Amino acid sequence: MTQSKHNALLLVLGVIFVWTNPSCFADNVDKLFLSQAVSNPQSPLQRPKLEVAEWIALGDSYASGVGGGELLEDRRCLRFNDAYPIQMQSDDRLLEPIAARKFTNAACSGATTQDVLDWQLLDSEDSQLMYGSRPAFGTPQFATITIGGDDMDFFDLVNNCIYEFIPTRPCQEQLNHSLQLLHSPNFTKGLDTALARIIEKGRKAQGSSFKLYVTGYSRFFNDDTDRCSNETWSVWSGWPGSQPRLTKELRKTLNNMADDLNQAVSNAALRAQDHGVVLVPWSDETHGNRGCEERSLDAGNEDTNAWYYQLTSHDSDTEKGESIRHTIARIIDPLVKDANEFVKKHHEENDRSPVEINPNITTYQDFRHALSDAHNWGDQDGEKQNALIQIVRVFHPKTQWQNLIARKILHEVKKSGFKSMIDSPPLDNA
Repeated sequence: MTQSKHNALLLVLGVIFVWTNPSCFADNVDKLFLSQAVSNPQSPLQRPKLEVAEWIALGDSYASGVGGGELLEDRRCLRFNDAYPIQMQSDDRLLEPIAARKFTNAACSGATTQDVLDWQLLDSEDSQLMYGSRPAFGTPQFATITIGGDDMDFFDLVNNCIYEFIPTRPCQEQLNHSLQLLHSPNFTKGLDTALARIIEKGRKAQGSSFKLYVTGYSRFFNDDTDRCSNETWSVWSGWPGSQPRLTKELRKTLNNMADDLNQAVSNAALRAQDHGVVLVPWSDETHGNRGCEERSLDAGNEDTNAWYYQLTSHDSDTEKGESIRHTIARIIDPLVKDANEFVKKHHEENDRSPVEINPNITTYQDFRHALSDAHNWGDQDGEKQNALIQIVRVFHPKTQWQNLIARKILHEVKKSGFKSMIDSPPLDNA
């Protein structure tokens, strides 16, 4: 037999063997590829060269995911494991293996546009006892951000017009103040400056391919129904005087302010769209999942159809609700032992406001910081940690809402041309 006929026979026998023993062939091929990868660490056989290898999440408590899932780090930034950036990082639409893809979570609860500039664009990592990790910006290929709510004192609105954790001013005065902030030149300047600095930082590392994906907020109430117009969510049902009611007028006003905030964020993103800023389209996606929906008067946190957190005192667990009130009372007045004594004492003192009782707490942020300080970060004080999380998470997205945000951003990332995005079925609601 000639050499050529011998080789041909071996080839035929080999094909027959592969056809009848595919698993053995696959195992041998895998071993071959693995040996090449080990001998040459830079070999493309080790893993494909993919575009999305590094990205960063920036922004406020909506980006840090306050209340969503489990607390990742017991510090003031309040980063939770169901936040939309965390859900994006674990989503298989980003083809790069999760273990190989670098993700930096710089989002921090309470962040304003100035805080983003000061603490989320760092050249080197910083760490603080109260706030926790302040990671370096790195060399991301894209960034995500939700920002603007704290610049207009949105959660002072929630405090003074809905829950009255510690009323710092009358509701109408707070509405006027927040509107003034929202429509001021400084608000616009803050957004423009933050987006510009992020783009500058990103392009310094990645060039013109760097993208910044900007998200918005949402309406919180059904404002067409009268069903909850006589209801109050104030924590101080025993406090003298009238508690704020969820009137149709108040709900419309708060929804309109959310719309105005979204419009301001959208305008800032569109002004910078030629420089790599991408606005993630946002309409009223939470319709049917807000407060005061027709399905129930007060859905509470046990209703999976309610997409943002309310206070635990409206759940079935009234014991936790009472614990929250006791903690708030002791924060405002350290000399009382519980909420009952607090109400009785200050009712007898001619209905003094909390600000008059404790002049060190004049804003909702002051109250949050006082509660944080009382919690003593790193010390597992269950009651105070529970109160802190239950309070700061109100009007923040639950896991379902965070997931919707994650999917909408991923949809825009794919549209932007990142080749590492796999072809997948259309994203629901995207």
